[in-house]
Amino acid sequence: NEKIIYKNIKHKIDNLNNEENILNIIENIKNVYISDYWKSLNTIDFTSPLSVSIHLNNISLKELKKFENILSEIDIINYYIVQEFSLNKVVIKINYFSTPDRLKGKLLEKNYLLNNDTGLWKVKKL
Repeated sequence: NEKIIYKNIKHKIDNLNNEENILNIIENIKNVYISDYWKSLNTIDFTSPLSVSIHLNNISLKELKKFENILSEIDIINYYIVQEFSLNKVVIKINYFSTPDRLKGKLLEKNYLLNNDTGLWKVKKL
């Protein structure tokens, strides 16, 4: 589930023998570009949580309880509520602080695949 990011960064180097200048450029790339990008990926906006309604098909009460326990363990989830429950499907509304990709990643860590199937968010156990 690793994502590779490519970014072009330009620096003017007048003299390749100027080791101090090269080291400053490397340090600048590490501190400014890489750190700032990493921070932006991990930023959580607590002022505007997102919500998603997810569908679980053909799930037993035991499996639903396990899934609810997993939702309770995920740190970016603010709360969740079961909106619909029937023999064929369960719909759960999840309110969370982050991006959809981060929520997908957190569920994947717990062996659940969150997928958007033509506007309908579905979860299945791996």
